Amino acid sequence: MFRQNCQEYLRSLSSSVTPEVLQSLSPPMNICIVGCGQPELIPMYARETECPYPIYADSSKKLYAELGMTRTLSLGSKAPQYMQYSLPSAIVRAIYQNIKAGRDAFKGGDYFQVGGEFLFDDGEVTWCHRMTNTRDHVEIPELRKQLGLDGAKPPLRKTFSS
Repeated sequence: MFRQNCQEYLRSLSSSVTPEVLQSLSPPMNICIVGCGQPELIPMYARETECPYPIYADSSKKLYAELGMTRTLSLGSKAPQYMQYSLPSAIVRAIYQNIKAGRDAFKGGDYFQVGGEFLFDDGEVTWCHRMTNTRDHVEIPELRKQLGLDGAKPPLRKTFSS
């Protein structure tokens, strides 16, 4: 099963914090994405989200455990800014995407697993946000601030079209 909340977050992140912007920072920074699904889904996931960053799979969830991330199906109390679609629309999109994926739909990993956003410097965590529900990715403006991009206006996000 594919998580529409995470896909929406990656679409917003990819259009708001580009690799070029990160490379212009001093020191230059990189983003990588780690999911809990099977590695063979990475090309489809990158295509669906238009993500320009490297994507890795940790289907064992060892990294999730090491970083103290939890499991939940809770939606939380409010919709985040990065969500471009209503909850019913996201559900319909998920159903469509899962039907289209066929048997691969069951390779998306632990549906209860939530993640987070982490900044590292020389292997040490310098900042983190651990999700407490399935829509609790850190908001893009806060992440931009943590990356030192708070003075720069993010570009307009491309809208998703199927």
